[in-house]
Amino acid sequence: MFEFAVQVPEDFPLDDVNGLAERLQSSGFVVPGFVPSDYGPLDFASVKYQSGIDGLQFMVLPDRNIASRMARIAKAGLTEPIDTPTRTAVDMMAYAQAMGFDIEPSIAFHELGHVQGNAIANEELSWFRAADRGEFAHEWVDIAMGRRTQLSNAYPDDIGNLDLAFPLKRWQKNYVAILKIAELELSELSPLDKFVALIDWMYRDFMVAGPAAILSAFYFSPSSQRKRVLKQLRSPARGSAIQGIQNAAWDVTHLSDFVKRVPEGEETGTRYLFVSADKTLTTIAPLLLLPFEADEHQPSLAESLANWWPAKAAEQIAGMLNTYTGKANEETWRRQRTGKTIPEFIEDGERKILAWAERR
Repeated sequence: MFEFAVQVPEDFPLDDVNGLAERLQSSGFVVPGFVPSDYGPLDFASVKYQSGIDGLQFMVLPDRNIASRMARIAKAGLTEPIDTPTRTAVDMMAYAQAMGFDIEPSIAFHELGHVQGNAIANEELSWFRAADRGEFAHEWVDIAMGRRTQLSNAYPDDIGNLDLAFPLKRWQKNYVAILKIAELELSELSPLDKFVALIDWMYRDFMVAGPAAILSAFYFSPSSQRKRVLKQLRSPARGSAIQGIQNAAWDVTHLSDFVKRVPEGEETGTRYLFVSADKTLTTIAPLLLLPFEADEHQPSLAESLANWWPAKAAEQIAGMLNTYTGKANEETWRRQRTGKTIPEFIEDGERKILAWAERR
């Protein structure tokens, strides 16, 4: 048996860090982009082994609600009552600071800029940078453990005037896919036929967007809680339906950023953790990393989809994803494209959503 020793400074809050790891892991809001040890992705000894012996780096990818709360606490301190996203944000920042993890919130602040404008996004990002200073590691742990409520001498970073509101191409593509999912949800098709129609449309007319397709497999399932994914879809105020679809497109953009980074991390020696207090996102995120065939570490995608679909339908969905993804990656494959541009796809999709009227 291989043994190794970890030496930490005398003032390192080991008991607190272990408590934070246990709290975060039991919350279900931290999704590792790697196969964790038997003790969990945040186990102190496991992380120290991977960083000290294997030389790996760890990076946290927070969604907007988590990143915004980290910034808010740096600016105004922690106030009661503490909701679930705030608890997750405090614990994650404290753990990351203590363990030397990096935090990459870029998608979160592009989302904020798109929704609320550059001025608000820049101000919040400047406070996030303040929150993420290493000098506050002990203070963040104290806040997380209830021994204090705010950072001392925190001040916003001068980040200039960044253009965070410009439309990300990845978000635009995801928005097209979610508009199609919404259109199909409003149709009279059966749940399985909705998924089949989506994946066929992606392959023939658009692109096989894996994260959006996986989200649809969850969303269209007979047991899905649809209102949590596409909010206000059937609202008489059709602008609210569009807003809900746009929000869902940002959710998928967080997921697509995560799943894109994971294989890149294998080459760079970086291990990623996606963090969100949205149970839908933390349910879908692990599905994006599952193999089509089960192995000793993970179930197959079909086995996991069977939590929401009948087993036969789950096998069919996983098989279609495998087939269509493989075809889309073949160099000899040539799609018969519609010739539409992304803005044209968006215009067409929004027109259909805005024109929908619930049948009574």
